[in-house]
Amino acid sequence: MTNAPIQTLVTKYTFNGAEGDPIARGTAKTWTANFREFNPGGTEAHFFGADIIKQILAEEDCVGIRMYYALDDHKQRQIILVGVNAQGQDLMPAAQALDGADPNLVVDASWPCPTYCSGNGF
Repeated sequence: MTNAPIQTLVTKYTFNGAEGDPIARGTAKTWTANFREFNPGGTEAHFFGADIIKQILAEEDCVGIRMYYALDDHKQRQIILVGVNAQGQDLMPAAQALDGADPNLVVDASWPCPTYCSGNGF
């Protein structure tokens, strides 16, 4: 038996772009410390520049961004970003090409920490 909370799949919802709330710095420090304790030496964070975030948010019908946890071909943690519409659907590009012709993006190529760390964060 596990102490993990039971997750219920919600299927009827809409997003309006106001989802999410601030949390206290102390809570963030505790949660990130918890993560580091159970994932020693692993990637702690990912940095995405404002330009790519703005590109996603500018996609037609985009009300926010969904972040997927992922492992790359070297089993390193990654985060994949994709725009989401009000119905909760990912705004996926129609093609695999990165030729700029499709208005929707799937984004990674973040700068991981460790390596690119601020030194004043969590």
